[in-house]
Amino acid sequence: MKHFVISACCLLYLTSGARAQTLTRNDTLIYYVPLCYQESLSRETGLVTGIYHYFGYGSNASWEAAVDFMQLKYTDGFMQKQADFTAVYTNYACKNIKFYLGTHYITTQLAYSNQGLVFLGGINYYRPHSWNAALEGMYSVYSGYEPSLRIAEVSPKLGFYLWTNILSSGYIQVQGYYIQPQDYNIPTQGHYSEPGQAPPENKKYCLSAELSLTLEYQGFMLQGFGWQGEQMFAVRQKGFVVYNSAEKYKNGYGLSLRYTWRKRLGITVSWSQEQFSDIGEDNLAEARRLMLSLGYRWP
Repeated sequence: MKHFVISACCLLYLTSGARAQTLTRNDTLIYYVPLCYQESLSRETGLVTGIYHYFGYGSNASWEAAVDFMQLKYTDGFMQKQADFTAVYTNYACKNIKFYLGTHYITTQLAYSNQGLVFLGGINYYRPHSWNAALEGMYSVYSGYEPSLRIAEVSPKLGFYLWTNILSSGYIQVQGYYIQPQDYNIPTQGHYSEPGQAPPENKKYCLSAELSLTLEYQGFMLQGFGWQGEQMFAVRQKGFVVYNSAEKYKNGYGLSLRYTWRKRLGITVSWSQEQFSDIGEDNLAEARRLMLSLGYRWP
């Protein structure tokens, strides 16, 4: 399972909505994320570490990439190991419009989601320091399921800048998620189970909505978010966050605080919590995450 490790505030720090003004730009972010589970039927604790890099060339294009590694301890002592690889290309050539294409690849000890692959793309119309509207699409393929599990996701979002005469920046955004498995009979599976052995989940689609607020003043940035609804196998944050376990998420919320020193070094502390249940089960568990990250913009 890939967790919410690259928070929206870190991505906002590294990749702004407007075009780059310098010839080249290089940003690097490293992160460390302890995980804790409450009332889970199978999981106890975990840890995610990784590195993210942004490269912008001129005012027309940028490339982003991330590699992260996860260890997850189960209640019976099993230790799951997983690696995620993400690459995204964004083009700003058209005035006030940007579009992106990318992919996300998963290698894991969980047989049913090993070699999972996500294709993603989106388009965003923006007015700098005023408002923006975007539409994103994702398509996930997990060939370990019987038959192969394919999931389509559409995510519209709308954002507005606020209080720019008082703060360095204020931004509010609402985002929706529509997730539909192509074969919606999704079996429940433990880490030793073979695909197709457990009762199916007959939900045809999932809907949810998320609201976030970002406030920035001088070198500090505070962000809060909350979402409600249902999500299964969700893809978030331009493909950098992928949930690849058979779980149904109900809601979540979190808070991040970042300090930037001399516009080059950024330190972020983030906390988030989400409620979920294993698909096919009636339990309601909580996943809690504390993220520590360090970002640097290279000269």
